[in-house]
Amino acid sequence: MRGASMTGAPEITRTTPLRLAKAGALAFPDGGMMASSLRRAHDRGRRVTEFVTGKEHATLNAIDRVRKRCRAQPKAPPRPRRCPPQRRGPHRHRRAIGQPVARV
Repeated sequence: MRGASMTGAPEITRTTPLRLAKAGALAFPDGGMMASSLRRAHDRGRRVTEFVTGKEHATLNAIDRVRKRCRAQPKAPPRPRRCPPQRRGPHRHRRAIGQPVARV
């Protein structure tokens, strides 16, 4: 028997076609991915599932590819706010022509 272990259970690899419920349970042990979620991903064009003898199957590699594509990107840190420049220029220090210079 090719692909079977000594206990008779088939060896599951990353490329083994699995029924959707089993694939979801293996990829998300906490129950976060159900067969219906994998079907929706297929319907949205993410190509997770394949049909073999009229039944839908998925591989763990295919689920990993979808997870990478759907991973949330971190937002860019906000840009530091630039304070408006202080109004210090030659216009504040000018004196009018003919105005005496103040001496301290």
